[in-house]
Amino acid sequence: MRDSVITATELADLFIEQVRARTKKFRGSKESTFWTLQVKRALECIGQQRGVRSIYTDRERHMSEFMLDLVWWQEESIEGKKRQRCALAVESEWRDVLHVPRAEKYAEDVASDFEKLLSIKSPLKLMVFSSHQQIGLPPKAKDVSSLILGQLFLGLQEFEQLEEEETYLFIDFGNHKNKEPDRAYSIKIGAGGALPDSFPKPFRETMPEQ
Repeated sequence: MRDSVITATELADLFIEQVRARTKKFRGSKESTFWTLQVKRALECIGQQRGVRSIYTDRERHMSEFMLDLVWWQEESIEGKKRQRCALAVESEWRDVLHVPRAEKYAEDVASDFEKLLSIKSPLKLMVFSSHQQIGLPPKAKDVSSLILGQLFLGLQEFEQLEEEETYLFIDFGNHKNKEPDRAYSIKIGAGGALPDSFPKPFRETMPEQ
C-alpha cells in the first residue's frame, strides 16, 4: 500500500492545532454539530495544502459525505494513466453537553463508528472522539479514555482483513477547562496484519494554553 500524503504525527499536530483554534470561542448547547463541522473544515484546510479533495456532508456547500464522515480523495496521473485513491479516512463521535451519555454507551458508539474505518482501504485512518464528556464508569474501568481505547483495540483484534502498513490515528480531545490534554495515539499494522500486544501510550499530549 502506498504511503499517505501526510504522516500520522504531522496530521495530529496540525489537526489538533486547527481544531482548537476554530473551537476556542464556542458558546452554546449544540456542541456536537459545531465540533463536527470544525473537524471537517480543519481537515479540508490541511488536505488542500497537500493537493487532495475533501468529501464530507456540508449543507451550506451542498456537499454529501462518501460513506464516512470525511475522506481525502486523491487524483493524479502516473505514467500517463489516471489514478484515484482514498488518502485519508475519518470518523468522529461527539455528544452535545445537554445529552451526555453514560461512559459505556459512548464507548460503544465510538467503537461502532470505528468499524466503518476498518472496512475502508486507506493508508491512514483517523478516529476522533472526546472522552471527557461522559459519566458513569463501569466498576472495572480505570477511566473513560481507557474504556474507549479498549473497545477500539478489540475492534482491531477481531477484524481479519487488516493490511500491512495501514496506520490508525486516534485523537482524544480533553476538557481544557479542567486542564485535560488532547492525546494522540497511533498503531501501524505489521506484516500479516500484526498488532502490538496492547494499545500504545499517547505519542502526543497537548496541554491547553495558560
